Parts: sequence; structure tokens; C-alpha cells
Amino acid sequence: MAKNLSNSDFVKIGHEALETFQKRNQFGERYTCRKKVKILSKPRLENGQFCSPEDINGFVKVIDEFGNVSQVQIWDLEPCQNITRLSFSELEDLRREICIGSVYLADYRNSFDVWDQDVSDYCDGYMELLEEIHGEDWEKFESPTAFAEYVSRYCES
Repeated sequence: MAKNLSNSDFVKIGHEALETFQKRNQFGERYTCRKKVKILSKPRLENGQFCSPEDINGFVKVIDEFGNVSQVQIWDLEPCQNITRLSFSELEDLRREICIGSVYLADYRNSFDVWDQDVSDYCDGYMELLEEIHGEDWEKFESPTAFAEYVSRYCES
């Protein structure tokens, strides 16, 4: 669910957001999923009238990475931050929050609103570079500062 609806500047056409939704496994247990979507419409109420992005009863049309268009409630959206827009110290803090090298996306969840998959992809590139430079001993050279330098230096904004 939306973290901070008082700051709903991200609910604009063309902006990316994270949609949170519930699914059930084969045993009927619920679990939470998140996916990155792009906002396609202005917020509207169920009756079709436009509303402000702060109105948690509002809906927007979104499209996911597979081209599926759906209507979601604003309440189920969170801002989606681009990792390259974080400051150097925020990148260091981000690195401290995640479990680098993990195969589980949940280990890349963070408080900076950067999508888990994006963080995982950047970490893969970062680990490959460290391994290329330092070989099998790359873990000795891995640090929050090295991660921040990698994202700042090698990744485009």
C-alpha cells in the first residue's frame, strides 16, 4: 500500500510506480507482490470524475513491463525511485540495507523506493566488475563506498 500519500507527486502520466498486490499460493496462503508499472491516466473516481492524486479512493490506468494494462487504486501505488538519482551517501546506506549476491528479490527491498529488481541488476553488474578487477578475492574489496562509487561512476542517469 502507498507509503506516503501526502507526497503523491509521483501519480502523474508517464511516471513509474510500484504496484503492491496480494496473491495466494497453492495452499491458499496470501503473500504480497510488487511490480513496476507506468502510469497511463490521470486519477479518477469510480464514477469517472477526475480527482486529486491524494484521494486514496482514486484509480489510475497503468501498464506493466509485459504490456498488460490494468486499473489500480492509488492506495496500491508507491513511488519508484531511480537508483542513479540517489546521492553518494544514500547509495552507501542503500548498500548497507541489502544482501548483495542474494538470489531472492526480497533481499533487495530498501527504504529508498528503488525497485528490488533494479537494485539486484545493479548489484550483479557491480559484483561482475569487482570479480573482473580482483578475481576470486573480490569480496575483500566490496564495501558500501565501493558500491556507491560504482553506481555514481559507471551507471547512467
